[in-house]
Formats: sequence, structure tokens, C-alpha cells
Amino acid sequence: MGLIRDIFGIGKDSGSLLRDLADIRKKTRGDRNRLLSEIEFNAALVLDHYLQKGADEKKIIEKLKLESLARLIDEGFDFSTVRKGAVEVLGQIGNTRAIPPIMERLNDPERSVRIEVVKALAALGVPAIAPLMQVFRTGDAMVRTNAMEALWMLGQPATTPLIMVLKDDQSDVRKRAALLLGEIGDQKAVDHLTSLLTDENVAVRREAFEALEMIKKRTAH
Repeated sequence: MGLIRDIFGIGKDSGSLLRDLADIRKKTRGDRNRLLSEIEFNAALVLDHYLQKGADEKKIIEKLKLESLARLIDEGFDFSTVRKGAVEVLGQIGNTRAIPPIMERLNDPERSVRIEVVKALAALGVPAIAPLMQVFRTGDAMVRTNAMEALWMLGQPATTPLIMVLKDDQSDVRKRAALLLGEIGDQKAVDHLTSLLTDENVAVRREAFEALEMIKKRTAH
């Protein structure tokens, strides 16, 4: 029935699904598998019910995916493999409504989940840049690091927002923005990075110089 209906499908009603998911934390592996099988069966029933009414299959599946996966993430579901799968599929759906629940997992305790979050946000493209820039400036160390990875994967579309924070009051923000601009290598950042060579903070000046060197080497090839 596909990944969503195999693992994340909507049950007979959303309330019973949430109760099942909450109970899974307390069950043995065998009981967990049984509950997941029941959720799969219920999801198939829901899908068939709407298909018989002539509803559009793609729209149904997208709705089931987005609503059930976002709910799983919001609930803080404690299987890292489930969280990872949820984030992966939300990224594949490509609906920008998935950005907030994915962003919530930037500080997931499992590295494998955080990697999937970075990939999913990059896959969602330009709409993910603004929320990423917000946590790039204000998030804790783990969240900032993962936001930087996602912005790097987004590449040139992130150049202008990063240039805008080169004048941020926080020297750490300026330094990290310079680092990313060097990694992205967009030529239009050169003048802005050059202005940082006279920054009051030595670490910012050093990062700006290294970023300019990286861009120079990239354009030379």
C-alpha cells in the first residue's frame, strides 16, 4: 500500500490513530508491529472508502500523508526510524505546509533524523529559506548547524538572504554567513564579503577573507 499506508496511515478516525500511536511507546516490539499493521489496514479502508465515492486518489494520498505525518512529528513520536521516515516523505510531498513540522525536528536527538530534515528542507526549496534564516540567527547551536547545512544544500537561492545578515549585530551571525557564502560560491557575494575585511571582529574578518579565497578559486576553474 506504500510507505504512508504501511506505517503512517490514518486510522478509523484521527482520535483512535492518536491513541494507537501514543500506546505504541508502551508496547513490546511484537505489539508495536501488530498495532502498525492495524493502522495500515485502517488506512486502506479509509482510502478505499473515498475512492469509491469518486474522489481523486492523488489528493487523498497527499492529504493522508501530510496530516498524519505532521501529527506524528508534532507528537514527538519516539521511534527515530519513524520520525526519519515521516520527515523524508514530507519532503517528497513538496507541500510548503510541511515546513513548520519539519523545522521542529532540526534539534532531533538522532543525527539520522536531523540529516533527513536537512535534505527535506532543501528539497522544499525557496519557501524554506525564510524560516531557516530565522533559526540561523536565533536558534541554539544544534539548530543553527543544521540550518546552515540546509542553506548550503539550497545553494545560490540562499545567497541574497545570507548577504542581508552580513550586517547583523551578532558577530557570530556575520561569521557564519560569510562561511556559507564562501561555500556556496556565488560571485555576487564578493563585494559584500570584501566589506567585511574591515569588520571590528577578527574572526569575522578571517572568515570573510577565506570565503573570498574560496570564491576566487572556484571562479578560476
